[in-house]
Amino acid sequence: MTEGRDWRICTAVGLLAVAAAVRPARGEETAAGFLALATDYLYHGLSQSQGNPTALLDGHVRNEDNLFAGVTLASVQLNHGPSAPLEVGVYGGGVRDLSADWSAQGTLAHYFYPGNPPDLSYAYTEAAVGLEWR
Repeated sequence: MTEGRDWRICTAVGLLAVAAAVRPARGEETAAGFLALATDYLYHGLSQSQGNPTALLDGHVRNEDNLFAGVTLASVQLNHGPSAPLEVGVYGGGVRDLSADWSAQGTLAHYFYPGNPPDLSYAYTEAAVGLEWR
């Protein structure tokens, strides 16, 4: 996948998710985020920063219908040679209460790496579904 296509996918997913999360609603929308510094960026047990310190930034919105959308930025070094310095993730999803104790969540996210060498593509899209008790 080319970097230009990544930007188009990211923009489309992001705009749809944000539009769903902040559409005119009956109540309040909430916005939040975080900045984190870590000694390593581990994802699914693999270092995304070659064991080096990393910074992560997240911003997201959520509406009263429990729809959410956000953007994450993280400093990365995916390989020992030339590598993109930044991971950009755009995500959206929703949470549905199933009962007083149970809820389900679905999330769609796209991650890409601006500045990655053109012969390497680490971009990917991920869907996740979760079930939570209390």
